[in-house]
Amino acid sequence: MRYIILMCMWLCMATNVCTGSAYYDAITIRNMLPHRITTDNARFGHGQAFLPAANVLAMYMQDVEWLTTNTDDVIKAYQQNPFIAPMLPAPGDAVTIEPNTAAGPPPAIPSLDVTNIADGLARFLIKRGKQELNVAFFSQMKKTLNKYPECTTLFPTTTAMLNTIETYRYAELLQTLQAAFNKDLTQIIPNLNNTVNLPRYQPLLKELPAIRTAIRYASIISQLAQTDKPIYTADLINSIVSMDELADNEPELNNAFRALRIISASLRSNNDRQWITIKEMGEILKDDISLRLFLGLVYEQVKDIHFSCNGSTITMGDYMKRLTDNPYAIATLFENFVWMANEADELLKEMQRTKEINAGLFTAYITKSSDIIRYASTIVQSVQPCTDGYPYLQMADNAIQLFVHSCTHNYNNAVLNLYNITSIAFGKQQTLAKQKAAQLRTAGKPVSQQLQQLCDTKPDASIDKALAAILKYGNFIATAAKAQTPEEVEAAIETTALPVGSYSIKQKAIYNITVNAYAGYSWNYNSTGLYMRGVYAPIGIGFNTAISKRYSGAIGIYASLIDIGGIVAYRLENGNTQNMQQQVRLESILAPGAQLAIGIPKLPISIVAGWRMTPKLFYKDNVTTTTVLPQNVLSTGILVDIPLFNIANKTLR
Repeated sequence: MRYIILMCMWLCMATNVCTGSAYYDAITIRNMLPHRITTDNARFGHGQAFLPAANVLAMYMQDVEWLTTNTDDVIKAYQQNPFIAPMLPAPGDAVTIEPNTAAGPPPAIPSLDVTNIADGLARFLIKRGKQELNVAFFSQMKKTLNKYPECTTLFPTTTAMLNTIETYRYAELLQTLQAAFNKDLTQIIPNLNNTVNLPRYQPLLKELPAIRTAIRYASIISQLAQTDKPIYTADLINSIVSMDELADNEPELNNAFRALRIISASLRSNNDRQWITIKEMGEILKDDISLRLFLGLVYEQVKDIHFSCNGSTITMGDYMKRLTDNPYAIATLFENFVWMANEADELLKEMQRTKEINAGLFTAYITKSSDIIRYASTIVQSVQPCTDGYPYLQMADNAIQLFVHSCTHNYNNAVLNLYNITSIAFGKQQTLAKQKAAQLRTAGKPVSQQLQQLCDTKPDASIDKALAAILKYGNFIATAAKAQTPEEVEAAIETTALPVGSYSIKQKAIYNITVNAYAGYSWNYNSTGLYMRGVYAPIGIGFNTAISKRYSGAIGIYASLIDIGGIVAYRLENGNTQNMQQQVRLESILAPGAQLAIGIPKLPISIVAGWRMTPKLFYKDNVTTTTVLPQNVLSTGILVDIPLFNIANKTLR
């Protein structure tokens, strides 16, 4: 709203300053006089020869009825003008001056022909509009980060910085802000741990400690980042399984990593490597007897490991028995592991040969090692397919990726991992509680009153808003932190504020108030029928609501202020302007209106209809200027919906 008000003020000031056009009109009249004249003999011709100048002079006559004006009236009106009277012809051969308006007299003071100025104005409005949007964005960002403790804890440095500066100074303090962004991103895992420890989540974590356990994987594999002595991935797998809290809090996760440890141990190498080579794996796959012996030995170690899902439990022993006649199907689990393991081994050996830490090798080793650890999820899903999407496996997987992406400075993906973790842990707490209660009842154990309360209570509505803010502003922080120029920051703001496809927001909202632009074609009708048609590109404020949660679509009232389309191409019906050149003036973009806007479901297309005032249009040929004054019309149009900035929005649940 603020930037719209500022634009209106600027437009008003610009209109007041630029209404006088005597200078340009004087030049126009001068060009109608013979060029080789002096002050003594400068005189207009009679009759038709005087008509072009009379057209201009008549515009300054305040006390003459416009529709009855002729050249003699103009001569008479200027007889007392000491500057112009000497140049006037004698009255007598009067010629009627055709009115240059289709709807009434011209303004007392004519408007300036501002074709270039209007173009500059349009550029100014676009630039200033973006600047005001940027200020509004940072203002909203500060307000949102302070509102939700999750955001304040995840992005503490950014929040503190925004609280100490005025948002309108963001441009000059961009480097300082970027430093704050980077600090929060480098501390993203500790900040996540602090968020988990917020007081509002302590009752949840008391009943569902597996949430904390799953998130801890980000910290556990951070051991890989020790640069003084690289950690062996196989050793890290062993240390994960030895975590007592894993077995106590989340058996499914524990069983997944138990299976991974056994597979890893079964493929360990006797040489200076962590695991056997691809060639060695190929040798055992060539011989059916050797393969069956290998699988038989593994079976004895994994046969009691089980995975439960949707009331169904299967052991790895049952899974392997089922495939006894097809041992190569089981062998695929081991072969895929060896492929990843060999890549990790080669990277580790290369790092050991290199005296100095090579950032590229180090990053590749961490990434590949994390892929090996994440392979635990693949094992579980192979044995028990319905565990695909199991919440704690998802959280652990995202926690591992969170470490890798933060370590490799892939912060946009790190923010997505952060969002995935928090949306499961905090946004789906009721679902997690119900799963835990069902497991306890199946095992014949009691369900605590606190756990039952979590099952019966929906998460606070503010949590969903906090999660949305984490994703929105986290992505902006990640993108802006890498920006090299103010233009790149502006691009990040535009993408974050309302990205392409934002028309769908209002189609899913209980209510939505937005600064909105449209672009398309409209038809305008007055009492005589079709009056004007052409490009319509208004900017204004829309008040919208979704038509249907199921089918989407939106309906609302659109209050327009300006119409940029008016300076592009409008055609006056039943008029004589088709072959005349349009002049662009300030009034050519002012076109207030109030219209009903209906958004077509799942498309960025809207149909609008209602009242609007047409812009004032100016047309000119070599002699005559024709002014088409604004008229109240019934307007209909088919337009592309281009939301610019949300003022308020409440989404359908």
